[in-house]
Amino acid sequence: MKIQSQNPAKNYESVVEIDYDLSQVENAVQAAEKALPAWRALDMAERITALRALEAAFKNHEEEMARIITLEMGKVWSESIFEAKNLTARVELTITEALKRVETEYPAGVAGETRYHSQGVMAVLGPYNFPAHLMNSHIIPALMTGNTIVAKPSEVCPGVGQLYAQCFEEAGFPTGVFNLVQGRGDVGKALAIHPKVRGVLFTGSYATGRA
Repeated sequence: MKIQSQNPAKNYESVVEIDYDLSQVENAVQAAEKALPAWRALDMAERITALRALEAAFKNHEEEMARIITLEMGKVWSESIFEAKNLTARVELTITEALKRVETEYPAGVAGETRYHSQGVMAVLGPYNFPAHLMNSHIIPALMTGNTIVAKPSEVCPGVGQLYAQCFEEAGFPTGVFNLVQGRGDVGKALAIHPKVRGVLFTGSYATGRA
């Protein structure tokens, strides 16, 4: 099977064409499950180091990311480059602000504590309107807190997903910690209902969410 992105400003001419198969979902989930124990076992400082390397890869590809966003979904350049720059901003925000929300708590007057733990393999389903930013906003906090990821970008913007995954490779992420699958709704459904997936992080329409 194939998906093809089209440029809405150029009479819907082809931008990217990608082959996909439902079997990729099983392979990706297995890879994420295999990588989970080692990634979860890292201390926070080690995961931060990995995500700083990813932040640098995002920075190196900002203009390329903005270009593919514009080509595939039609945003003007100023909006596309703003979205591309937000990829690095999300890493910084998660490190400096969001981690405070998962610190161990010691409630007053209680002989105990509250500790947070990772969930496991997380599925991320991306929308077309902010194809990089909204996936990234789910993925970075999930990775930071010790989860592994299988992400499916919108079939409208597969090129954005491919470049996003390339950044993980360039950052030297361990095999299986981040995985990308491509396809239409059948792939998203197979991923969302997979028994080894412990959570689904999703931004999109009400109808798709209900489905």
